[in-house]
Amino acid sequence: MSACLPLIVNVSRNGSLDAAKDGCRKGRPGTIINRGFVARFLPALFAYYAAGLGAVAGSNYGTLRSIFLNTKIFEYDKETPIVTWLYPGVVLEQRLGRMLPGMDRHHTPLSDYLQAALRESLKPVVADDREYQEAFDRFEYLLALVYTDQKKKSGWRQSGALAGATRAASCQRSTVRSTSWA
Repeated sequence: MSACLPLIVNVSRNGSLDAAKDGCRKGRPGTIINRGFVARFLPALFAYYAAGLGAVAGSNYGTLRSIFLNTKIFEYDKETPIVTWLYPGVVLEQRLGRMLPGMDRHHTPLSDYLQAALRESLKPVVADDREYQEAFDRFEYLLALVYTDQKKKSGWRQSGALAGATRAASCQRSTVRSTSWA
């Protein structure tokens, strides 16, 4: 999978979403047996984050909008944006995320794990560590906003490392200034 991540990021960064969409097919979600862990979405979450990071790093917010809202999943009797399923707290709850290697004391274990796990694979596309951190934070911030909007009845849910981070305020200021959903 790590060999594919730069490709996914480049597709998102450059605005050609057709190739990424080919991998997303409609399907009826199965019964969730283990509450708090949707195993079949875990690999998709890695690809979703890689695509989102590429779009944010390239300031391609039109592609990010498509990733969040135009990619759908068939959920029982209706289509819903995939953002409602590919959200860290939906795929793996915090209590289970703490079982990931080295994440037992982390407040946002899945987010922290994703950030570290994706870093090396994305270096060819986002070489600078600070740029990567900023793209990751901005992506999670926007993901949280869109997820919350799409899940109106559930209200605000924490999103990754930004939930308790002091860098959230600066990310918010820069996002408000520069985000355009073209």
